[in-house]
Amino acid sequence: LNECLFASRRQRYLELLEAKRTQEAITFLQVHITPLNMDTGVLHALTSLVVFMNPEDLHRHARWEGPTPAERGRVLEELRQHIPPSILLPQNRLEVLVHQGLQHQVDQCFRYNTSEPWVDLLVDCASDSHSVPDSTLHLLDLHQDEVWYVQFSNSGEQLATASKDKTVIVWDLTRDRPSVRHTLRGHTDSVSFVSWSPDDSLLLSCGNDYIIKQWSMETGSMMREYRGHTEAVTAISWMPDGLQFVSGGYGKKIFLWNVLAIEAVTTWHGERVCDMALSKDGTRMVTISPDKKIKMFDMPDKVEVACAMETESVTSLCLSDDGRHVLVNISSETKPEVHLWDLSDMVLTQRFKGHRQARYVIRSCFGGARNSFVICGSEDSLVYVWHRATGALVSKLSGHAGTINAVAWTGARGGMLASVSDDNTVRIWGSGGAPQQRRGVRAFLG
Repeated sequence: LNECLFASRRQRYLELLEAKRTQEAITFLQVHITPLNMDTGVLHALTSLVVFMNPEDLHRHARWEGPTPAERGRVLEELRQHIPPSILLPQNRLEVLVHQGLQHQVDQCFRYNTSEPWVDLLVDCASDSHSVPDSTLHLLDLHQDEVWYVQFSNSGEQLATASKDKTVIVWDLTRDRPSVRHTLRGHTDSVSFVSWSPDDSLLLSCGNDYIIKQWSMETGSMMREYRGHTEAVTAISWMPDGLQFVSGGYGKKIFLWNVLAIEAVTTWHGERVCDMALSKDGTRMVTISPDKKIKMFDMPDKVEVACAMETESVTSLCLSDDGRHVLVNISSETKPEVHLWDLSDMVLTQRFKGHRQARYVIRSCFGGARNSFVICGSEDSLVYVWHRATGALVSKLSGHAGTINAVAWTGARGGMLASVSDDNTVRIWGSGGAPQQRRGVRAFLG
């Protein structure tokens, strides 16, 4: 105990000398430090410091930096060495508690949808009803058959939609009203997946004709075809360098491709792939298969590091931006759910319920300014929005007239949600009660 008292009182004594409150410092030394019975040499050394009126001389002879946060921090560290951990507050504990309290407020606010942190401890976190998408901003109806997939570009300035009509439409979102930038034709069967390159200069498309096509977003022309799959290609994912990508499908093979070559760089043999995604940094790949398995691999060598088993059929996945969590859609006549898995521990952390999925591939995604929502299509023609932290249903968006196959979110332009459906349409949703604008876009085809 005396060592702790000496460390703190020595700091106080030196600060009094620094402030030229010499008499007060001498009294403090006599009353508060001398009774601690420290070594006589230590007391003499402290007493001798009284003669130094210049702060620089005081600092040099006391081997002390002055009344700085760093010096006080060293005193605190010295105190920690003498106090049992069981009774010592961890470093920055108050700051941690405040942060946890604020985060708890946000986690309990179902509609909190802003990148700004909540910083008010005096009132509970609150947000208005228009903080999440609640109305159709644009209705796009140029596809001639069911629309199966949708993905925003990385910049959020473009939207690609893939259809059973064998086409991909790329929409320009930079103006008030979406316009068609490119209509990509060339597939001989339904297109079920697209993927933007990291710089948005290229788009890959694939589907039921077993072929992957590369498209230039500058011209809209097809640049290359990649052949090797012997059954439907279900997913494509880019490596972060934009020079390679991975594809998977029902043919029990996963391919690693170079964008400049037509032959695969590497072929991995295994099981059928229902869906697949690479993390943003390219170090992790997650796959799902018809045998209800979720597998995680270290890349680029595809070394399996973890595996989890679902109890029902899995149809699609969505990997979080940080690569730590994955959403998995569970198809079931009685208990369709979207499951949130923590990939670090390979544990199921949340279930999202209420939608319908028994017959078709339905896709979900993360959404919101903080990825605080989970969004999913449904066979009952509704878009479901849940609160990620609690699993509570936030809203159901109506408007489509058929199964909603896929949804996508972008943080651009204040946040936009897109959905595609068997009713042949694409809807872009926004918040704030904005009026619906039906866009056949025929006036903007140029």
